Amino acid sequence: TEPEGWRAVIFCSTIAETVHDAHFVQESVLEAVRMKQRIVSEIDRHAPPSTLIATSSSYLSRSLVALKCTEYPDRVVTGHPSLPAWDKFMEVLGSSREQTAWLSSFYGAQCGLVVIELCKESYGHVLNWL
Repeated sequence: TEPEGWRAVIFCSTIAETVHDAHFVQESVLEAVRMKQRIVSEIDRHAPPSTLIATSSSYLSRSLVALKCTEYPDRVVTGHPSLPAWDKFMEVLGSSREQTAWLSSFYGAQCGLVVIELCKESYGHVLNWL
């Protein structure tokens, strides 16, 4: 618990400034492939190499979103909530089993969501398949 709390929040005007020292980034822009690719590739260029970049995408695959990343495309992962106002489901998929397990623990244990670990890339929200 930081004594300054909300007073420590700052505004950043560029992606580079926002992610330059981030440990984890959750991207949640519109489901427009070119926009997601542009934003995620910019995050990839400016975030530290160990930073995971979670894309919130219901029908675009992790690999498609990461296609324009030139630095570390394997750090782009799927971290997609369903409709948080209605339920607490989160789909996760890393580019490795270790990433998927970490995402599951982060969103489940740390954030209190019900996590669905995907075994492979899919198109469309997993709840649509039920």
